[in-house]
Parts: sequence; C-alpha cells; structure tokens
Amino acid sequence: MGTMWKWGMGAALLGALVGCGTTHSEPPREQTVEEPDEQAGPGEVVPPEPVEDKGATRSRLCGPSTSPCAVTLREKIPLAPSEHVSSLSLPALVLDKDERPHVFAAGQFAPDFGAILAVRSGPGQWDLQRFPSGWAGASFTLSPEGRPLVVGAGPFEQGEPTWLWELESGTWRKKSDIGWGLRSWAHLPVLLGDANGGLHAFLWTNDGTPDLVHASNRGTWKTEMLGSGGRFLLQPGFTLSARGQAQFAYWETHEGRWTLTWQQESSAPERIFSLPCCGDSGGWPGGSTAYTPLLVAMTGGGSEGSPEVPHLFFSRTVSADEPLSELAYATRGPGGGWEVRSLLQDERLSPPSCGDIPPTHPGETCELESITHTPLSIVADSQEVRALVGRNHTRIQLGTNCRRNVCQWESSGYASDFRVELVWLEAGEVRRSEIWRGEEPLRAVTAQADSRGKIHLVAATDIDWVYLIIANP
Repeated sequence: MGTMWKWGMGAALLGALVGCGTTHSEPPREQTVEEPDEQAGPGEVVPPEPVEDKGATRSRLCGPSTSPCAVTLREKIPLAPSEHVSSLSLPALVLDKDERPHVFAAGQFAPDFGAILAVRSGPGQWDLQRFPSGWAGASFTLSPEGRPLVVGAGPFEQGEPTWLWELESGTWRKKSDIGWGLRSWAHLPVLLGDANGGLHAFLWTNDGTPDLVHASNRGTWKTEMLGSGGRFLLQPGFTLSARGQAQFAYWETHEGRWTLTWQQESSAPERIFSLPCCGDSGGWPGGSTAYTPLLVAMTGGGSEGSPEVPHLFFSRTVSADEPLSELAYATRGPGGGWEVRSLLQDERLSPPSCGDIPPTHPGETCELESITHTPLSIVADSQEVRALVGRNHTRIQLGTNCRRNVCQWESSGYASDFRVELVWLEAGEVRRSEIWRGEEPLRAVTAQADSRGKIHLVAATDIDWVYLIIANP
C-alpha cells in the first residue's frame, strides 16, 4: 500500500537515509592504495575547488586558500565481512607517538557483535586484533607507554560491570572495574588519555534512568554524574583541555525545554540556550533524530596564563512548522558569556505542494528535494578548529498510488549527492572547503589532527571502512 507523503515524513526519511547511507546507483568501485602525501588519483575522490578566501593568513590546519585541503591518501581498512556500524559507539582513532593510526570499531562483525582493533603497519597493510564478542559499546585509547586500552560494558543481559581492558601479548585482559556500581549497558562510550597519564571515560548509561557518567583515573577510579537530573540525548560531546581537564557538552531537558549545556569536570553545568522540547514538531533539538553528534573541541591553554576556549558545533531545529535544521556554533566569550551563531541552514528546494498536499488523480508526480547538513567530527590544534560536516543533496521521486478514489504519494526513486566539507570561522566569516564528494555517504566519522596539521579520518561507507589523510598537498 502506498505511503502518505507529508514533508515531515519525507524529512525523517531523508535523515534516515543520510544516517544509513543507502544511496547506490552504480556498482562499488575497486579501492586503490595511495602512497602518503601524494594527491589521490582520478576516480578516487574529486579534488576540492579552491576556496575564495581573501585576506587569509597561513594556517597549520588546511582549509584556507593559502593552505587548501586535498585527500592525499585513501585506503580501505580490511575489517571482517558483514560489518554493521554500531549505534552505541563511534569508531575510535588514536595516533601513537610515531603518528601511526589505531582504529577501534565496535559493531556487528560476523558472526556476532563485537569490536576490532586495526593498526596500520604500512601502506595498505592493517594488522587486525579482535576484541571479545558481545561488546557493542566500547572505546579505545593508548596508554602513555603505547599499550592498547579499551573501556566498555559487558552484555546487558548478563549485568556485567564496565571494565578497563588492556592488550597484553595478543590477549585482552581485564585491568580494572571502573566501579560506579551501575550494571547496565554503556552506550556511546569515549575513552581518552590526558597528557599527564590520566584516563577519562565518558558513558551514557541506562539503569532504568538514563545518566551521563564521567569516570577518571589518576591513580584510582573516581566517578561523577553529569547534568541536573533531566532527560539526556544520545551523542553528547566530550573532550580534554590542554591541561587535562574533562569538558562535556550535552542536550538535557530543563523546565520543559531541550537545553544545550556545557560542563567542566567537577563543576556545575552552564546552560547555553534552550529549544522547545518533546512535542510532535521539533521533538529533538537537532531535527528528526536523537543521534546527531554534538561536536566539541578546545583551543588554548598550552602555556601558563593562556585562556582555554571551548568550541561547539551542533544541529538545531529552526522552526516547528518545517522540520529543517541548521548547523550552529557556540563558544564562550572573553567575559564568560556564551556566543551562539548560525553557520549553515538546511534547504527545502521543492514546492510545498510536493508531498504536503495529497495528489488528486493518478499519474501525478513531483520531486521532493532538499539539502541537509550533518555534523560528523571535529579536529583542533592549539589555535584553530575545523568541523567536518556532511552535506547531502537528495531528490526523492514521488508517484501516485490511487485506490477507491483516494490517492497518496509513494516513493518511486531516490538519488543523492553527498559531500564532506571542512567548516570553520575566520575573522567572523564562515569558511568551507570540500574534501569528499560521491554517492556514498560517510557515517560513523572520527578524525584526528597530527603534529604537522594533517587530518587523519576513519569512516564507514555502505561497502567498506575507509581511512583518509587530508592535508595541503
């Protein structure tokens, strides 16, 4: 039976398609391996066009016209077959002291759920180490000595605690119980190590009531519950300052509204702004999904007296009548107050009659067209920040399904043009630099900048996992 197409339903489908990446109109292409620091060859990626960037200064991170970005390396990560990206954790990407990438991905790896650690040992060469099965939510970092560490909760039905594991002589061994007493599934965990050798785990848990938990180990594990007792969304943001202090950003309900909140370790929450909460329209602050990432990074603080500045990139709804979102940015000003501004707005390109008004007779057609923006990941050095943003231009062909003189819209075709752009602010202006274009949306994206300003990126497509280096060629 045909589907009644309202724009809200169409927008929800578009959001799902962006997240799930079901967009293929040609067979998968053979992936090739490029040598580091060489421009990717024809057919691999479309080189970005230079950005008109008048008055730009030299930047360590690529993007400005004086240092344009290009994909200088693209490799397939040979993970096990039947991969399915877990909605419970994003892949971890950690660079060791030799800036060799370690990728830890949790999800469905045949024959069951689990996680795999992939370490790049040379051009096109990845060494794989499987993590114990049954762990769909886990995260990874390296100890100061370079030993692999993993944090995660065991299978929900077994009521296992959340453990810190260490890889020793090819075997994963339990190292310590984080021990805040919750026996629940740990969603979207993040594990980071600070410059002083401390460990920080950030987990969204559900033990009857959802909680955000920060666990830190500077000799022994200590835990703190974040927020002020409201309802949380998935995909909160977590980072460390240069001084090793944990920083958090999350959406929490407060006085009946979704409130974007910033919180520092062992400090009270700071409420930045609020949006309507929980109704039929604009039920989520980031559009039609609760899984849109909230990107967080810190600059400054590298020297004594240098101020530490938080940077947040996020999606937020702009109208209860149109379920479109915008990419927005927030930072704390010199006086301590928060500054919030819009960066990029989603667009509905089709007329309101397409999808909103039911057809009246057989044979009617229209095209539901939109451009949406999704925050994917973030990189920063001591002075600059770059957000990686997915831009998806979608077209859904609608046909008519009529029965007993009642007509409804139904989908008859789908096409998309997906791009990834670096987005940042320079001298108060929004700057953009395209780094990826294709029919394959990138999802579950994680990026990290190395000491030379090169951006390492790992992501899943519909057909494989990819590793990219993005730099000034």
